[in-house]
Amino acid sequence: STWGHISSECYLHMLLRRSTLVVARSMASAAKKSTPAAAPAAAAVAATAAAGSSASAPSVEGSAGATPTEINFDWHTRKAVGKAWVLDAATVDALLPKGCSETVASTRAFLRNSIVALVRNPVQRVTSALARFEAKSKASAGAPLAYTPSILVDGARGAGKSQVVDMSVMWARKRGWRVIHVPNAWDYANRTKFLYRSKTLDGMHDQPDKAQDFLARVLAMNADWMASIRVAGYGAGAGAEPVRGVSTLADVAQHGLRVDQAATDAALFVRSQFVSSPGPPLLVAVDEIDSLFDKSNFDDGRRNTKNYIRAQSLTMVAMLTALMSSPLPNGVVVAAVTGSKPHTNEYYEDAAFEALRQRFRTRVNVAPYTAAELDAVLEEYRRLRLVSPDKAFVSDDGVLDPNYRAYVASLSASAGQRVFETCTRVMI
Repeated sequence: STWGHISSECYLHMLLRRSTLVVARSMASAAKKSTPAAAPAAAAVAATAAAGSSASAPSVEGSAGATPTEINFDWHTRKAVGKAWVLDAATVDALLPKGCSETVASTRAFLRNSIVALVRNPVQRVTSALARFEAKSKASAGAPLAYTPSILVDGARGAGKSQVVDMSVMWARKRGWRVIHVPNAWDYANRTKFLYRSKTLDGMHDQPDKAQDFLARVLAMNADWMASIRVAGYGAGAGAEPVRGVSTLADVAQHGLRVDQAATDAALFVRSQFVSSPGPPLLVAVDEIDSLFDKSNFDDGRRNTKNYIRAQSLTMVAMLTALMSSPLPNGVVVAAVTGSKPHTNEYYEDAAFEALRQRFRTRVNVAPYTAAELDAVLEEYRRLRLVSPDKAFVSDDGVLDPNYRAYVASLSASAGQRVFETCTRVMI
């Protein structure tokens, strides 16, 4: 049967993984036995790792207990490339108060809510583009700039695209930028709790819960700036009185968070003010943008012939698309495609997505880890106890055994997410 075939494949794959692991352990153990001083050295390594510290490779900086002020965020410089930083939970929560991308979030459970931030070439390329724009923004003294830099992050599944976006957001937040960060665009098209036909936009469907998610995100990251933007007469018009108690842009967001029916209008208004109001440079960072052009998980309710609602007919999906495709007087767009969410051939709007893709001025490809990058990441994983000395993967001089590197590379193809998954499976 099909299930029997799948189970047999899984069983054979498990045996292959286990045999490869046993060979690696045996080789490392044999090397230890051939050296009289191996036992004391291995014990010393184990004691050091248990204490939470060890000798670092030259390309690894930071520590699991580092504070935000101790971490160097010069990721836009060439000298930072190849260095790995452990950003602890307090740092990550301060810079990404409403969470990170789904793939990066899945790693935090194994890393005590920390993130191993490896400054790769794609990270340096994106943040250096932000640094150049920041310099131009300061030189313009508030005048609108001639164009909007836009960067599309692409690459194979699990290569680390989402981490590039998240690290770009953290870099911008650390330098005082305004940030609109949507790490889960797929959710906006597929995980809306309920929707209804828009009263103000023909053919559109409002998503109150996703509008509130957007408001909560921008408020968490830009509270001070939003409180400084004065708003007069919000909600007035067509015989309606202005909403009481609303005098700033932060008040508008709070009103939308309190009142479901007001959430969509509040989100659209907040978005317009981010684009038009003066302030620090604006970073619009959206992950999984190709998910915005598929069908949604909603249909018209017919029993026999259901017609699925297009994602682009959802108000918040259309707003995100417009935010990425319209000029920003003082902003940059960084977006990434998803490799883990398949498209539906029947409903997918290829032409519309290709039109958005062509608007990006710069494309950054995220390739698998180089040998040096894999070494830096595995060294940090060792420091975080994902690679334990008692599994014979740490050599007598405190360095990871080369057989372990080869083992991880063979199973993961050196793709960032798959490297992490391989290490955590070994740990378990």
